[in-house]
Amino acid sequence: MKNQKMTLANKLTLLRFGLTPVIVVLILTHLPFLNWVAFFLFVFTAALDYFDGYFARKRNEKSLFGRVLDPIADKFLVISCYLSLMISGHVDSFVSALLIFVLVLREVFISGLREQLASLKIEVPVSQSGKFKTVLQFVSIALLIMPTGLDSFYVNGTLLAATAFSLASAYQYTRVFIKNINLA
Repeated sequence: MKNQKMTLANKLTLLRFGLTPVIVVLILTHLPFLNWVAFFLFVFTAALDYFDGYFARKRNEKSLFGRVLDPIADKFLVISCYLSLMISGHVDSFVSALLIFVLVLREVFISGLREQLASLKIEVPVSQSGKFKTVLQFVSIALLIMPTGLDSFYVNGTLLAATAFSLASAYQYTRVFIKNINLA
């Protein structure tokens, strides 16, 4: 693995970090035009998540920097957007708020588990359910940002699916952690 230079994939990851606060500010304005700007900027930033991994694999530029910061960039984007959407009033139902709470709690919990597993030199690859979870979170955030008054049925359905995949991947991480906890 190359660790010596700033790769294109790593630059895209850093760009995601830089764009997240801009998206948050745009969401918090809660103005329809700026919400459309936030929507398109969010979709662009979410797409960068795919492209940074794609370029790292395609150009054989996988790095410790990317392996560590890519999931943090995802969590920073997702948690920041969910919280700003709740603060700004985009989340208008108890069910949506509860599902978002579960999603954010899972992200924090898994971050802690991943850190502990890394300290034990145990690497857990991202599962399919984790990948689906991320895509569904991105879709739910995009639906919440859009100032079109989309029916809450679609938003809650997407949030519910994201929560189901989140809990499935959290279960997988937890199983690996419990299996290996005696190594500490």
